[in-house]
Amino acid sequence: MKRLQLTAAAICLAAAPMLAFAADPMVGTWALDAAKSKNLEPMSPKTEIITATAAGYKFREISEMHPGARQASDVDVVLDGKPHTLDIQGSKLTQTFTRKDARTIEISSLGDGQPLGTATVALSPDGKTLSITESGPPGTSAPLVRVYDKQ
Repeated sequence: MKRLQLTAAAICLAAAPMLAFAADPMVGTWALDAAKSKNLEPMSPKTEIITATAAGYKFREISEMHPGARQASDVDVVLDGKPHTLDIQGSKLTQTFTRKDARTIEISSLGDGQPLGTATVALSPDGKTLSITESGPPGTSAPLVRVYDKQ
């Protein structure tokens, strides 16, 4: 569940870097491409859509675990490198969002004061693919890599 919470936050934040600009390549709708993704967990959503708007750092994620079972998350993001507490799907997480460059965001997550893991959100040079590489705390399984195509 904690990894799912980290994933939800990372997904919701995937389009955050330059929303203040009209030509921001991360604004738009992104769809999970499970075939390109790696190490997806059995409980990973079958479909997943991320929508990022230029109206501030607001993101909406819609996941579908199986047909008809949709779940939505809305997240407001601050890319200032400082810890912020978020309510994601009813769970409180403390996360730090750091913008490394125009196409990269690093996220670190804590749950109950304990490290849950990190995520790196990266936009491809052509602006058509967004990847989220997620690692749990030391000693956990291989990184989860979710790949999204711009719609």
